[in-house]
Amino acid sequence: MAADPEKIQALVQDLSTKMPGVPAPDPNQVLCWSELELQLYFSSGGALKPKVKAKPTPKPAAAAPAVAAPAVVPPAPAATAAPVTLPSPSPSSEPPESGLPASGSTGAEPSSPTSKDSTGSSRPNFPRRTTVQRPPNAPPAHKLDVVVYIEHTDSYQIVYNANYVSFCLHSLQDFYGLPALLELQHTDSICMNMLTLHGMRCLQSAILGDHLSVFSTRIDHTENADTWYCSIHPSGGGQPVIYDCLVTVGFFGASGTAVAIPPVIQQREPPHGKVVQSGILRKTTPSPGRLAKESCFSATCWLDTTDASGCLDPVFVLKLFERGRTNAFDGPSGLKTLQDAGVKVVVFRVENVQLHPPASRALVGQAIDVRTRMEYQEKLIVFEQSLWLPGAAAPTILGTVVCLAIDAVTGETIQPANCTPLQRFIQATP
Repeated sequence: MAADPEKIQALVQDLSTKMPGVPAPDPNQVLCWSELELQLYFSSGGALKPKVKAKPTPKPAAAAPAVAAPAVVPPAPAATAAPVTLPSPSPSSEPPESGLPASGSTGAEPSSPTSKDSTGSSRPNFPRRTTVQRPPNAPPAHKLDVVVYIEHTDSYQIVYNANYVSFCLHSLQDFYGLPALLELQHTDSICMNMLTLHGMRCLQSAILGDHLSVFSTRIDHTENADTWYCSIHPSGGGQPVIYDCLVTVGFFGASGTAVAIPPVIQQREPPHGKVVQSGILRKTTPSPGRLAKESCFSATCWLDTTDASGCLDPVFVLKLFERGRTNAFDGPSGLKTLQDAGVKVVVFRVENVQLHPPASRALVGQAIDVRTRMEYQEKLIVFEQSLWLPGAAAPTILGTVVCLAIDAVTGETIQPANCTPLQRFIQATP
């Protein structure tokens, strides 16, 4: 289905405003791109340009029938069977049924205003994108089993949220094959890099000693990039830990130039499908009187914070974002004050993290600015975060992290604007 031209033009304008350093795409060609292709173009700094397709032409309006009659819909041919919704019933090769809605589901949460996770915490219900459909003959979702060690956890023995991204990347490396990736790296100086991370939703926390399964299904493929839908579940079944996680990876040469996905990577048929439902997690249009606060601190990108290609490690990027969120609460001491008052701030969802792998090399070895804008939106605490070279006109890396405030005693979500311990950190915008 062709993308809505008005929606595409609005998205181009929005992305151009956020990333003025990226060359503007051809206005005629961009109408033939999908929203995902447009996101990839900007997130790669203009390096990943999709192939030019024939410009869609509007269909002529059908003539009105002379006599109104009931429409007769013929049955679908047997050869065009409906896609099968992930996951399949087999627990050995697919996520448990509780993780995703059945075929035909709207992908929305239950109608109750809140739901309980396995720890008893109450989380608000928001529309979500979780329906992934796969043709009947497609391979099953790729599965990687992991065990939570103490190195993955924080002082509460809960998995640090950035490590979920590490688990997802390990799953993709496992599918592509470590020998193939190493051969590309050593022989051709080609490395796989994460381009974007979007929609990672944290439903519950994994803890020390948990056995988890990471399931990955490719939902989009271009000449230069693959986008995967990843979810993380307890190995024994039950409610998912992480879902709605879209990870886009591409391949880059030693000079930082995007290259086509190498043939050695495409030897295996990937598990493939498509996302057919989408939901809006939160309002994105600013409104007067919102509670907001901006902060900035300087951080050094040490040499051990890079991946194999010399770009900033995505896990390190999320760690810098975490420091920015902590500083929005006046640093570790302020966060401890909240904890002492019985308020826990937990990550609920990570949205639209754009990593710009080639450009991020310029951050290595530098003291960079980590900027954070914290805003209270109803039951959400939304952090717009970005990494900047000092004096730069635009950020190199940016993303959004959505958090919830939880009552440590009752497990219920707290309205931030009405919570006295949280009110001291923020003030109303004019």
